[in-house]
Amino acid sequence: MPNMDIEKKEIDDSRPESLYTPAFQLSDELVSSVEAAPRGEETTYGATPFDKLVSLANQEEVLSNRQTLVQHIPDNIPILVANYVQETFNNRFWARLAANDENFTTRLMHKDLLEADPRLHRMIDLGRFGKASPAELMLIRDQLGIRSLEVACLTHPYGEGIKAQLPVMRQSVKKAVEIFGGTYDEYPKPRYGMKEVLRDESGRPVAILMTRKKDVGTLPDGHGGDGSIVRERSSFIMRIDDMSELRDIYGDQRIDKFVAIASKGKEEQQKLLEEFNDTISIFLDSNEFTEAIPIATTTYVFDRNTTKLVEESLRQSPKPETEQEFFAHPVDEGRANEVQERLDRIVKAYQHDVYKSVKFSDDDK
Repeated sequence: MPNMDIEKKEIDDSRPESLYTPAFQLSDELVSSVEAAPRGEETTYGATPFDKLVSLANQEEVLSNRQTLVQHIPDNIPILVANYVQETFNNRFWARLAANDENFTTRLMHKDLLEADPRLHRMIDLGRFGKASPAELMLIRDQLGIRSLEVACLTHPYGEGIKAQLPVMRQSVKKAVEIFGGTYDEYPKPRYGMKEVLRDESGRPVAILMTRKKDVGTLPDGHGGDGSIVRERSSFIMRIDDMSELRDIYGDQRIDKFVAIASKGKEEQQKLLEEFNDTISIFLDSNEFTEAIPIATTTYVFDRNTTKLVEESLRQSPKPETEQEFFAHPVDEGRANEVQERLDRIVKAYQHDVYKSVKFSDDDK
């Protein structure tokens, strides 16, 4: 008769989770350095939370607070573009929260967070509410096996606060990279991409939602590989209406060529945009906020090897039952009791001392 324990161990050892090893070895010295690193706030460059459920109410308040920035519309912005700025700002705000939550949920290590090293517990709770520093989030991503995690975010519609806060955010990220022995590039080459074209009632293009990506640093993986990538991504709206400077510079024919790039794939976009990159960079770097309208800048850390392991883990996991399929089952008293027992365990877990240790002021709630 086969040894079931040995067979089970062999199966477990073949799963993607068992192939993941954190790059950084936890020590009191490292934890102390990470905890002392600079951090942003919700009104500056505080990162998006990675737990949508527990932070949802708080994020609604944050969005309401940040909405005042969208209402400061410069005089020469067309109303159609202004409405698009607000819509884009809202959509990208919630998209960041959803993406962060998904990446956190699909982590490879410590599905039960209480099993993680106790020195990480407070950092994890801070991250769930969007109050962790770039350094803390980099450590959390590594220790929990998260494929990608946002570590800083500055919302700046129409460039509001960008001059004062973006340099501070970049220095905070740089400090975090240095804590882990990584490398930071002060002058990375930008790559541009197109997300969406805004058209007026007649179908004429008037603006394009674009992104600028810069690989600003790398973190060692501890295993001789390429390491994790620290990437800064900015979203902005490039005006191409009749009153825009870009249309004045290039003329209608080249603007039509510019707009056509939006229908291409990511790699082809980057190649075709090269002839426009210098002009776009000048608008952004010279703070021409009424022509290239900034929306937000985020910095995130990702690792390609971790991403592969997460994707493989998702392929091996059983497909979750949909709500319709769940309620199609006849009532099963034993199953109902099992669900209740799970809920009871969750409630008991949140009574653990680690959750009592995180205290927020009235301003944080």
